[in-house]
Amino acid sequence: MYDWIKKARAMIAKDGWAVLVTVTSAKGSVPRAAGTKMLVGLKTVDGTIGGGALEHMAIQQARLMGKAGKENSKDIDVPLGPKTRQCCGGHVMLHLERLDDARMKERQADPDERKPLFLFGAGHVGRAIIARMEGLPFRITW
Repeated sequence: MYDWIKKARAMIAKDGWAVLVTVTSAKGSVPRAAGTKMLVGLKTVDGTIGGGALEHMAIQQARLMGKAGKENSKDIDVPLGPKTRQCCGGHVMLHLERLDDARMKERQADPDERKPLFLFGAGHVGRAIIARMEGLPFRITW
């Protein structure tokens, strides 16, 4: 599991902000699955959403958002084709969230609004399901 919270705190301590980029939807042939996360700082990147033109564009957008400090989140709709110079042919939705000390405190103070998901069985199927659920809005009990 990608421990982005600890890494975000380190980036915020260094740069004053970090932007969490999350693949919220992945349809067709795409580089990474929904739930994949990447952190972007002023000069650093941690994690990957698949590389190539998609990741380059996401990093640029994240840094613009981080430096400007005007918006806390936005969604980007990215069809992967000739226009993006990433011809996977699929479709990706990205969610960018700007994080700073105040936003991290807000996130901790927010009540857990995720829907509960109870998973029974600890075998290979359960493990695979849990891996796929990472980053999705569920409070998992396994």
